[in-house]
Parts: sequence; structure tokens; C-alpha cells
Amino acid sequence: MRSLTPGEIRRIDELAVSELGLPSIVLMENAAINAAAAALDFLDQLGGWSVRRARVAIFCGPGNNGGDGFALARHLLAWGVEPVVYATLPPEELKGDAAIMAAATVKAGIAVHDVNMARRVLASAGDDGPDWDMAVDALLGTGSRGRPRGKVAEAIELLRQSGGKFGPPIMAVDCPSGFDAGTGQSSEDGIEADLTVSFVARKKGFDVPGAERWTGRIVLADIGVPESVIESWLEQGKLAEADGPEA
Repeated sequence: MRSLTPGEIRRIDELAVSELGLPSIVLMENAAINAAAAALDFLDQLGGWSVRRARVAIFCGPGNNGGDGFALARHLLAWGVEPVVYATLPPEELKGDAAIMAAATVKAGIAVHDVNMARRVLASAGDDGPDWDMAVDALLGTGSRGRPRGKVAEAIELLRQSGGKFGPPIMAVDCPSGFDAGTGQSSEDGIEADLTVSFVARKKGFDVPGAERWTGRIVLADIGVPESVIESWLEQGKLAEADGPEA
């Protein structure tokens, strides 16, 4: 399947709900399961430790990309990884599907901290970097535009610090924060991921020369919508709707 724009991806989500009858939270759960599988594969490839002893720091934003991150943490815990979450908003202040996933994460006993705790962890880590085997960027999704601000910008800065010379590799959920999935442009202070787990399809911006600096290696993960169905929607012109930023 060809690379898709952020608007086309958003439209697939809408049609999965309206035409297939899949609740949006099921799509998020499917995405998280497949992102967790990609994270485990990545840890296996890195080698040098047992995945069951791996520690993964997950930075979660205030929207659905953050919801993916919270759900990812739960699945990693189920598969023997020790996750810790650094959130830009307290779970009780989130909305919609992200709030449900965050609440489940807390009830599962996973540590959820404000991003300022990550700052303290990094300050005490020294030259060897934090005690994380991998860090996950689940801050901003494909619909984000412009330069990140506020707590999200702070979290991006901390993630960039953690992935220094001796720091852990970074996995981006759907697209790296600060990267425009439609144009392939990124702010210079955006995330430079080692691996990007892209849901549904490659994004248009991934095909722009130089985008690999930000995305690293790209792995595709489905959300439970068969490719044949998406191809049919493409042929019928159902994805050719407004291509503005998502919420």
C-alpha cells in the first residue's frame, strides 16, 4: 500500500468506527499490542540482556498518542518488561480513550510520574545515561503541527537528553514528536528515533529525503483494519476527505 497522509490515516480510524463497527478504543488497544511486539523485537535485536529484565521508560503526551503509550506500558508489563511512565498530564486529567488507558495503567500497578521526575532521573544518571534499556516517545501523533510547547516540549528535551552517546535507544510511536508526518519536516529540537512503529501504513513524510534522520528504522503495525479494506476505501475515494490536523 502507498504511503498515506495524516488526514487519510485519520479517515481510516473514522471509517473503522462507522463502517466496521470497531470502537475507537479497540483500535488503540490493537495498536498498542503491536507496538509492544515491535518493542520486544527491538530489545531482542539489541541483545546483551534478558527481555524479562529490561526497563523501558515511556513518555506519554496528552492525546491519543499518549493513550497508545499508556496501553503499550501495560502490554510490556504483561510480557515481562518493567515499564515506567512519565506523563505530561496526570491520568485523571486526560480525556476519552487516553483516559481509559491511563486509568488501566495505574490500576495495573505501573509507576506513572510527572515528566519532572524524568529530569531528576537524568540529572542523577551521570555520563552513562539513565538505567533504561529503551525509551519510548508517545508524546505527539501524526496530527501535530508546529513547534511543540509546554510540558510536551520539556518531555521532548528530556528524551533527547536520555538518548545521548551512551543513552538508551528511542522508539517512536507512530511518528517522532516534532516531525510533520505530512511534509517530512521536523524542528531541529525534535526526536531523533532509532525505531518508528508506524500504524496502518507509512506516512507521506517518511518518504521525504532526510526523514530517516528523525524516524530511524520504520516498522509497520496494524490496528485491526485489513489492508484489503483500506485499499477498497482508497479505490472508492473514501479517504480523500479533509486532510487537516487531528485533535
